[in-house]
Amino acid sequence: MKLAPQDLDVQAYCRSLALQQIQMLTRLAEIAMQLAEAEGARAIAAQARAATPKTDETAVQAA
Repeated sequence: MKLAPQDLDVQAYCRSLALQQIQMLTRLAEIAMQLAEAEGARAIAAQARAATPKTDETAVQAA
């Protein structure tokens, strides 16, 4: 097992690792928000399509 260098600032190293983790989690949260927004947009578009009146051809076939 390798020993840590004598001049290693353990607290600074741990802060650096924590900052990296926070940055990764922030990026993951941003991606999740983008996916949720896209899914919401798709749901709204589907609702709009469902709410539009049927075309004449579709209405005749339904009758």
